[in-house]
Amino acid sequence: MDDRIGGLIKKTLKCQCPFRLIGRLTDDGWRITVVDDTHNHYPAENLEGYAYARRLTEEERLFLEEEYHRGSTPRRMLKLLKEKFPGNLTRSDDIYNFQKAMRKKAAEKHGNTPMQVMFSLLKEHNYLYYHTTNSVSGRLENLFFIHPTSFKLWRAFPYVIQIDATYKTNMYNMPLVEIVGVTPTNRTFSISYAFIISEQEHNYR
Repeated sequence: MDDRIGGLIKKTLKCQCPFRLIGRLTDDGWRITVVDDTHNHYPAENLEGYAYARRLTEEERLFLEEEYHRGSTPRRMLKLLKEKFPGNLTRSDDIYNFQKAMRKKAAEKHGNTPMQVMFSLLKEHNYLYYHTTNSVSGRLENLFFIHPTSFKLWRAFPYVIQIDATYKTNMYNMPLVEIVGVTPTNRTFSISYAFIISEQEHNYR
């Protein structure tokens, strides 16, 4: 396919399809000229591969924004979207792009850097948090945060605590420590999280 629009050419050479249109923008609007209307392939069975067909409606976008603010994972967001809107063509990479756009939107609203956004959101949602910085460079070294509801759950069930850390899963290569509690009925719940500069005893303290 060879599409020429406004003097620009976009080619797709995967199947050497001879189909070709030329579009020119005139004073009266767009003028389309069909150069070759033949194809060397069958029509696509579905439009999932076309970004235009996967565009979100306003209702779908509002639904995803709500799930995003609830903290739903991309997999869960996609699953719920498909259930609520049958026939939706959204793919997993579309969800990741949507989340990226939401984070950019939050950055524009709250500040310029990801860390500024982080502190703004912690304060906005009433998290309890504590942080330390390097006395020379001023760089963040440790950040601990806990939601008030999680704090209450921990006070009710303080007997079993599990602590684990992920490695180099963010742009700062700082381990993310997750602290999880267990109820008497063997149900787990998140207590708190922390970013630490290194896994030393004083960082955990």
